[in-house]
Formats: sequence, structure tokens, C-alpha cells
Amino acid sequence: MTTTAPSSPRTFSRLAVPTSASAAVTSGTYFRLGGYIDAEESGLIPANLTYSSSVTTQELQTLPDTTNRETAAEEYNTTLNSRNQDLFSQEDGSSLATSSGGRTRNTTRQFELNKISITRTAQTPLKNGILAKTDGDIIAVADGGAIVDLEKGLMLASQTGDFTVDLPAGAAKFSTFNGIEMQAGNSTHPANIALTAFGYIKQAAYGPLDDVRFATSSMKTYGYTKEWFYGEKYSEHHGTSTSKFYGDETRVTDGTSDQTFLGFANAKFVGRRHTFNLAGTLTIALAGDFTLHAGGKLDINIGLYMKINAIGEAKVCGVIDFKLAHIDFKIVDIDCKFINGAEIKQEKLTLKQTVGKIWDKSLDITGSRIKAAGESIAAKFTSADVTA
Repeated sequence: MTTTAPSSPRTFSRLAVPTSASAAVTSGTYFRLGGYIDAEESGLIPANLTYSSSVTTQELQTLPDTTNRETAAEEYNTTLNSRNQDLFSQEDGSSLATSSGGRTRNTTRQFELNKISITRTAQTPLKNGILAKTDGDIIAVADGGAIVDLEKGLMLASQTGDFTVDLPAGAAKFSTFNGIEMQAGNSTHPANIALTAFGYIKQAAYGPLDDVRFATSSMKTYGYTKEWFYGEKYSEHHGTSTSKFYGDETRVTDGTSDQTFLGFANAKFVGRRHTFNLAGTLTIALAGDFTLHAGGKLDINIGLYMKINAIGEAKVCGVIDFKLAHIDFKIVDIDCKFINGAEIKQEKLTLKQTVGKIWDKSLDITGSRIKAAGESIAAKFTSADVTA
């Protein structure tokens, strides 16, 4: 039936099947074409059902200068412009890297990244058009396909139920111009997002990427992993960190490495450890330095070995202290040595200059001569030498 209602400036046609003969015309299944009927349809359209249109804004973010960085970063910067055309080329031959953001590189070798923000504007639905309502379910079966062409927006809402898309023999594709947003739950009702692929997953961000976690996270990789990073990297960890590595590890640092420990550092090596240093080594300890070797220790020095001690040095050797040197040169103010047992020396030539000498000996045996020193013996033997 086509008619014009007083509350509607437009004509309309509708098909209505009420729940009973005395019920309202919109109580059962209701289908209307044309003008909106305010008197009868005011409660059919939920107030929160709106669609929207969006616009995007871009914020330029410049990373630190990489002019004097490592060779790998320099090579990446050099080839970036040539790759931009392939990565962001459009059908008209222009490049997205310069026309609508993405990644660019300026003359100072700085990466420029455009952070895109989406702004949505809610659109109030037009009440004129097609209005369908039913107190039951809607079932549509088509042996062919379905095409829906919408000029403005689309909103699908389920007040208490779920939304399911099942493609048992097909694939789904989402292509948007301004972006895709997904949200599960809210601040008072947490919800999950599960993504499973029994194949290949590719994630590419030609712009900034934020990954934020406010709970326990877990990541497992069973297979071969490669990772490349070009640019500045800052990492900060608050809390306890435990890392276990089973296997071989090769690490190469082509540049300066600076490490600072503000607390206690403990390292254990159960196996053999080799350290090769082709340049100098500087170690500064402002407090005590304690080293314990339970086994043998061998130090081989090809060049000059120098040791400077500002206060003093104490050495305790439990069994034997052996030194082999071509020249042993020592300059001291006072050389004091206490021998509880015997001192054995074998010299081929002795050159000595003594300004003053104080001896207190009980017996001195040199070769075949006997020298006795002391007040009691000196009183009897004035010649001081007794030849056997």
C-alpha cells in the first residue's frame, strides 16, 4: 500500500504482519519503503545505531641522524630511496613515500615517519528509505552471491549475541583507505583477541609500530629466527631478568660497547674461557679486587710488563716462589727481608757498593773460610780470620 501519512512528508509503502489483530502494526514483522512514519516508527530505530565517516591526519616524526652510524645502517640509508618506488608505487606511477606519508629520507640522512591519526565523525542515519523489523529471526538464503554497495557508512550491531563469519571454502579480504581498528572488551570487562593461522603470517608496518602489554606475556618460537635492526635502539628493564641459553653463541660488536653495573655482578664459567684482545686493556677498581685460582695460572707477556703500587704490596707464597729473569733490576729506599730458615744463593759475579753496613751474625761460612763475628770471639781473635 502506498499512502502519505500526516507525520511524513513523503509517501511510503509498507508490509506489516502484527503479532495479533489488535497489536500495533509494528509489533511483528514490519517492512517499509519510502518516508518515515514518526507516529509508528519512533521506537523501532535504536538511538545508538549510527554510522560514521573518517579523515586522517599525519604527524611527521624524525628519527636521530644516522650519518656517522655503522656501515649496515649507512647501506640501508643509501638504498632506501631506490626501494621506495617499489614498496610504495601506485598505479599512476607516483610514490606513496612522497605523496601520502610512509617512509622517506631527507638530505641529512634522517628517517622521516608519518604517524597517522584517524578522526571519525558520527553520521545520523536518514530515517527515510527502507526500514525492516521483525520480532523473530531473519534468514536469507541465496544460491548465488550478494553485492551490497553503500555510499556512506556501515554499522552492524548485536546487542546480546555474537557475530560469526564462516567461509569454509573461501578467503576474506579487508581493504580500507583510512585504517582498521579492533577492540575486545573495555576497562571494566576484559576480553581476548585470538589470531590463529595454520600457515604464514606477515606483518609489515611502513610507519611507527607500538606494542604495549599491561600483563604477563609469552612468546615461543620453534624454528629458525632472523632479526635485523637499523637505527637507534633504547631498551630499559625494571625488575628481575633471568635468561638461559643452551647452545653456541656468536656475538660481534663493530663499535664501542659501554657497560655500567651499579650493583653486584656475578659470573661463573664451568668450562674453558678464552679472551683475545688485539688492543689495550684498562681495568680500574676503586675498591678491593680479589681473585681466587684453584688451579694453575700462566701469564705470558710478550711486551713490557709494568706494575705501579702507590701504597704497598704483600705476597704470600705457601710453597715456592720461583723467578727466572735475564736481568732483575730493583730500586728501593729500604729493602727488608726476614728469613726464618736458610738462604741459598749461587752467584758467578757480585758487584756491590755499600755506603754503610750493619751486621749481626752468629756464623758465616764462605767457601773454605770461617768467619766468626761477635764481641766474645772478636776479643780472642784479633786477626778475625781462621783458615781451616
